Amino acid sequence: CCSFFFSSRRRHTRQRSVSWARRCVQETGINAEYMGIFEMKKSVLAGYFRFGKETHYKPDPKGIKAVGLFFGANWSPHNMFFKSKLKEAYNEMNKAGKVFEVIYVPFDAGLSEWELAITSDPWPSIPFGEKEISAYNDEYSVSSFPTLVILKPDGTLISLKGHEDIKAMGAKALSKWIKQILKEL
Repeated sequence: CCSFFFSSRRRHTRQRSVSWARRCVQETGINAEYMGIFEMKKSVLAGYFRFGKETHYKPDPKGIKAVGLFFGANWSPHNMFFKSKLKEAYNEMNKAGKVFEVIYVPFDAGLSEWELAITSDPWPSIPFGEKEISAYNDEYSVSSFPTLVILKPDGTLISLKGHEDIKAMGAKALSKWIKQILKEL
């Protein structure tokens, strides 16, 4: 069911090893893949996703200012409430053209629950059971549902508090995230 609930000791060890790997790559210039160490994709939109009935959907990154990784589980009542607020904000943000993409990272109880959930979603989903699910979970230390992690299209972290931003500000949260991106430039 939910294989991502690791002990805190194991998660801490994993985080240290990933930090060590990144430091080695920066200091030596050795490719992390050559070392046999997992590294996240550079672009969040680089993979193929499931979108409705389409099994190999690839989002178009043109015009996308921010990407939300929506960690959800449809068995969670909080998830269902937030999902409706997120849909409203998503549709409002993208009214004049696609600037915000959401990617559903499923922690549903089973394949049939996941398939039922994504039929009404206006955004793509990582296919149920894919290894990227636990990789993203480890990367962002997700411990509750729903969680919305906001990233630049290249995968750089903008905010771990997308859930709170959407609940408080709705579609106006996008301008807050864009301001954070511009501050970093």
